Amino acid sequence: MVADHERRKKQATIEYVNSVKVKYRPIAEKLNQKFGERTIINIDSIDDVLKEDITEILSTLEHLAVGINSGVYELKILDRMSGTYFVNVFEKLSPYIRAARRQTDRRRLYYEFEEMVEDIRRMRSLDAKRIRQPGNIRHS
Repeated sequence: MVADHERRKKQATIEYVNSVKVKYRPIAEKLNQKFGERTIINIDSIDDVLKEDITEILSTLEHLAVGINSGVYELKILDRMSGTYFVNVFEKLSPYIRAARRQTDRRRLYYEFEEMVEDIRRMRSLDAKRIRQPGNIRHS
């Protein structure tokens, strides 16, 4: 029963990430075309349409992060699927996140997404110090 739960959690993670990918990938492509693939955005170059797009991508990733941070979804699977991508998106959008927090006086705005990215970074730091283990089901 434990092995089945573990497998279903991994499967749910893969399915959810694939289902929301169609929502955030096109917006990320727009941002890459405007600012460059590994370039941090320039807040002064954001118009109202792009601001809506950024809010949309951040809201989508915030919801995904809530699932990861609450244990509904599996962080290791997410990392293996798209960890670098999420870290890069967070870095690219960090000036916007900081500005949005200041303007709304909501320090926890997009906090779940930030925590998920920090967890990916911590996990990768630890993995670099030991042999990476495959994502097999442990309780079978």
